[in-house]
Amino acid sequence: MNRDTDKESRFERLLEANKRRLAGIARSYAAGDEWHDLYQDMLLQIWRSLDAFQERASVETWVYRIALNTALTHRRRAAVRPRQVNLTDEGVAGRHEVVAASGPVSELELLRGFIGSLGEIDRAVFTLYLDDVSYREMGEILGMSESNVGVRINRIKNAFQARYFSG
Repeated sequence: MNRDTDKESRFERLLEANKRRLAGIARSYAAGDEWHDLYQDMLLQIWRSLDAFQERASVETWVYRIALNTALTHRRRAAVRPRQVNLTDEGVAGRHEVVAASGPVSELELLRGFIGSLGEIDRAVFTLYLDDVSYREMGEILGMSESNVGVRINRIKNAFQARYFSG
């Protein structure tokens, strides 16, 4: 087996094992349908970095690091990039009517809205928490102590409860 075939095989295994969590991270960090582009960027970064992976950390930790770094870079670029909106565009006018006429928000929409309101680090912590990553692994991925991860998760849970369950 040559080197390129081995790399392709490793990449396919990584993708199969991690596609759900990569899509989740992409959806958490990109607005609307932009998550597809972010997902592709994550795959590209993983592909580019695959030869350099030295297995010092678990594959899952390595994949998360790349995905989160790519997502954070994407978010920073999106914040700087000017947005063009054509107010005469039917899509924009129609969108306003849909929002005004919308009924109750689904649990998934509520959760996405909450995640979108978090800062970069808290968003990363909460996304990993929702994916059942251990505090130790979160610390490795994000470069913080397990206790710091625990404190952040506790604060995020309290903020969620205060926002959605306070009387």
